[in-house]
Amino acid sequence: HISEGSALPYPTLVLIGTGTELALALKVAQKIYETSTAAGNSVWLRVVSMPCMDLFEEQTLDYKFTILPRGAPVMSIEAASSDAWRRYVHAPFGINNAFGLSAPAEKIYEHFGFGVDNLTARANEVIAFYTPLGEKHPMAHSVMDRPAWPTIAAPHHA
Repeated sequence: HISEGSALPYPTLVLIGTGTELALALKVAQKIYETSTAAGNSVWLRVVSMPCMDLFEEQTLDYKFTILPRGAPVMSIEAASSDAWRRYVHAPFGINNAFGLSAPAEKIYEHFGFGVDNLTARANEVIAFYTPLGEKHPMAHSVMDRPAWPTIAAPHHA
């Protein structure tokens, strides 16, 4: 879902989630919106559902920038490895190298910082990091603008 109508040139923050993480992203966006507007600050938050990165990758670059606009910092929330998100986001929040943990989902989420309060704090850190000194709105270069080269495999020697 893309919401428009803000006086700001691009979102203050884009949060991306899939599955259950999407519900967390919505709660984080709501909390940031409430605290920011209560403090008298303008904020535009976009929450993106990206259930299939492969399908997104097939789209044109122009289309991708309509979803993840230049200037907007982007944070993913992923209760698994965050490595794949690095091609789209400035701040991938995930669980890396923790295969095999067993506990109720709520306990695992809390253990790894997936509570709304912690995720909101991390999201606010991302906004603060990309907001230039003396400005009220962040400015982040798109990670999709960086050069990308194919991976070159080392020759196999018999």
